[in-house]
Amino acid sequence: MKVKNKDDSLEMPEECDNCSEETTELERFYYYDQGHYVEWLCCYCCRDFTHGQDDIIKTVASMLHELERRIKKGEPK
Repeated sequence: MKVKNKDDSLEMPEECDNCSEETTELERFYYYDQGHYVEWLCCYCCRDFTHGQDDIIKTVASMLHELERRIKKGEPK
């Protein structure tokens, strides 16, 4: 997301900017490319080398989040 300066968007949002997964832990990434940009990404999307350009990566991230939820709940399927 484009911001006015590097100190904007310091508060963690409720969902990942890439896969829109509501998660408790997001990592903040700042970069400058013809303006200031900040992204809040989950543990899976922060390892996405396509930088959110591939829909398959978003799907895999969502699947991994669902698997994580089910493992934590102890559900068989």
